Amino acid sequence: MQKRISIERAEWNDGQLKLIAHPTNFEKGTLSAAERVLVDSDQLAFIYILENNEEYVYLALSSPFWPELKKALADDASVQLVMNELELELIGLKDELEYLIQNIQGNANYGSDMEKEVEKVFFT
Repeated sequence: MQKRISIERAEWNDGQLKLIAHPTNFEKGTLSAAERVLVDSDQLAFIYILENNEEYVYLALSSPFWPELKKALADDASVQLVMNELELELIGLKDELEYLIQNIQGNANYGSDMEKEVEKVFFT
């Protein structure tokens, strides 16, 4: 089963968006940014890929956090995952998200719910 990290809350600190995740068993230095984002249309989430020596780990950026991501994109702010003692910049998130958002707009291939939610949040 694919390991998945869920965001608990988002906070702004010194112009950076901090995504605070539920505590897991990952320690500082065990995860790195894979610089790729997938779409989970069923869960209305963008999935940022993290990796360690053994596997990929999915960081779910679900729709309740999209307004904060929209602000981060507009402000060209860095986005960091904060979990346990780990603070990890989500490198490449901006480029990947911008590409996917543009691709999803008007594209029912991602599912009508995903298309509508992306348009509601990112294009209003």
